[in-house]
Amino acid sequence: MRARLFAATTLAALIIPTTAYAAPAAPTDENLRTTNPATSCIRGVNRPLVNQTSPRLQAFVPAADENDGRSVKVEFRLKNLADGTEVFTSESFTKVVGVWFEAGSEPTLADATTYSWQARVVDSTGAASPWSAGCELSIDTVRPNAPTLTLSPGPYKVGQKITLTFGNAGSTDVTQYAYAVATSAPGSPIPACPGKVTVKLTDSGPTPIRAWSYDRAGNLSPTYTEQRIAVAP
Repeated sequence: MRARLFAATTLAALIIPTTAYAAPAAPTDENLRTTNPATSCIRGVNRPLVNQTSPRLQAFVPAADENDGRSVKVEFRLKNLADGTEVFTSESFTKVVGVWFEAGSEPTLADATTYSWQARVVDSTGAASPWSAGCELSIDTVRPNAPTLTLSPGPYKVGQKITLTFGNAGSTDVTQYAYAVATSAPGSPIPACPGKVTVKLTDSGPTPIRAWSYDRAGNLSPTYTEQRIAVAP
């Protein structure tokens, strides 16, 4: 009798209490994002405009508490916003909550199209949360025209400050310009409005000045506009 009582007591001591957690909740906006490119979950007129066609969809599934060791997966779906057609579905690997989950594959999206994507959490029993609200993004891969470039009139000499003035050259969605003086790579962008910058000439001799455009989606013009000036010592 004592042996059986001891065995029962020992078995009871080895049983670790488990916590009953509620069914999965739908992911919230702040727990949804894309990478490549990076966007947050926004819908409506302020939705992201991106220049890549294969974003990576991600959802964060928070743990309920420090003891929450549930294993779940996240399902993703993506629709054409114009007609509601579902064009992509994928699911993540199964992982323990408290981390970001990523779709197992990437969609291939069309240019000049707006999409809405959603996520839901599925637990180990197969219970699924409601779908999240839709996160939207629009695709724009068309590069803007190289800008117009106007310089302060010469002659020019070392130490002189001149103004560079940029124009959109017919591209209606230009938001920034970049320029380079005597180098080949564009420097830090400047706002399209007012579209001017003052630079100091530091070297004598033939000097190329180049300009590029960026549009709202971050596309860089495929070519640059160049003017060459002679800078006296």
